[in-house]
Amino acid sequence: QLRTGGVPTLVRFRFGPDGSVLASERLLALGDDLGAGRTVASIGSARLDQAGNWLTRVIVSTGQTFLVGPAGILFGSGDGLAGRTAQEVLPVYDNNDLGGWAAWVRLDGSTADDLALVVDGEVRAQEGQLFRSLNPFAAPRPLLDGNRAFGLALSNDGQPYWLAHLALPGAPLLMRGSDPILEPGLSSIDGTLVVGVESLFDVSPDGRDWLGVTFSGTVGRSSALVRTDFGSAEPRPGCLPNPGRLVLSAGLVLAGHTLTLELDGPAPFGASGRLYASGGGPALPTA
Repeated sequence: QLRTGGVPTLVRFRFGPDGSVLASERLLALGDDLGAGRTVASIGSARLDQAGNWLTRVIVSTGQTFLVGPAGILFGSGDGLAGRTAQEVLPVYDNNDLGGWAAWVRLDGSTADDLALVVDGEVRAQEGQLFRSLNPFAAPRPLLDGNRAFGLALSNDGQPYWLAHLALPGAPLLMRGSDPILEPGLSSIDGTLVVGVESLFDVSPDGRDWLGVTFSGTVGRSSALVRTDFGSAEPRPGCLPNPGRLVLSAGLVLAGHTLTLELDGPAPFGASGRLYASGGGPALPTA
């Protein structure tokens, strides 16, 4: 974000291999008209994918909040969501290289379940929803609001990585989709018990690597920068004329794990499915 003529403006720069500026482009500025009498009153931090597509959160003149990208408003206040209406897009959001987006959203109605994690317009987690622990003998616990910072990153496989503040006991869990992947008090890294996870973290575009800070120790707590490998499962476009693609719906792409793959839509009438697998050499049909 820059100030051009004293007005906060979202600007995109393109750089050459030597670091020189090849081009600059004005994307959004205070006072811009978003339609329906809504003008931009505040611009949040920007997210940028590898293709140069951007995403930001804006507050408009009516006080409403929206996610805005190159095509305009993507989602925001007043949009319907699972039988409820979005009241506010919170300032925690992310995008991926395939046009996907994720955000924490405040809903109308009861405050007992008004916090939701939304991915591409679909609720993926909601306050009060039960989530399991890494302890197979522990009962599922409800997701809390807690009015705390919520970490969030979205990979190209459509999986949100986020922190789940569950009912006591314990610190927030690191989640991948609906699955816990690191739980303070249960998970260890290099033999050291983890007692907490920093809310600021990042994920590689293909969803393979998570990078974040974990905490250990109860007295004189120490921190460590950690990278976790989940294996790569990045969706690829289908062969023409079939527009479908396989997506990973469950499991990790790691040795010893079982995967579940699904088509992201119905197969065309009369089409027959065939899966090709490759370990680095020529792809061979498996089904």
